[in-house]
Amino acid sequence: MPGAGDTWNQEEIDAAIDLYFRMYDAQLAGASTNKAAAYQGFVLLFPVRSVKSIERKCQNISACLERMHFPWLQGLAPLRNIQTALYDPVSQRVAARGEALSALASAAPELQVPTEADPFVDPPAPLPGLDRLPPATARVCQRIDWIAREVSNRALGTAGERWVLDIERTALRQAGRLDLAERVRHVAEEDDGAGFDI
Repeated sequence: MPGAGDTWNQEEIDAAIDLYFRMYDAQLAGASTNKAAAYQGFVLLFPVRSVKSIERKCQNISACLERMHFPWLQGLAPLRNIQTALYDPVSQRVAARGEALSALASAAPELQVPTEADPFVDPPAPLPGLDRLPPATARVCQRIDWIAREVSNRALGTAGERWVLDIERTALRQAGRLDLAERVRHVAEEDDGAGFDI
């Protein structure tokens, strides 16, 4: 019987992946899941694990998906200290959902630019290095429409620049400097070779 601080065994890993992909499949189908209840159910089966530990393991699974360039389960941001035994079984689940995940990864996501001019935004975490993928998973990745992704990324970048433009203009207006607010320019749209955006 493993202890709370012990490395997860294969039975626990398989159960955690089963739990994650049940919630993931619900997300793909547009349904919502009660993560807290799911974690409690897991702890009933594996009492040595805490609710927090299964949540972290699910975040490790999100990190596996991130390395394969697939969206992860909402609310479970990647936690990148991944147990080696986790990666191959997650990869197999990805391969089994090939068509659905390729379509999801290729689709242009909805732009989520903040609506308020709040300059205190956390920077994105750096992407980890890509691991060599098993053949079945690599085939899934090859079906991703990378051009559609690039178009989506560019649209997101432009939306972010316009958001920063609004922040700067709003700050100057609130400081009573309407004259300077009018001089803030979106340089990237006017002169692409300037080396800066705003």
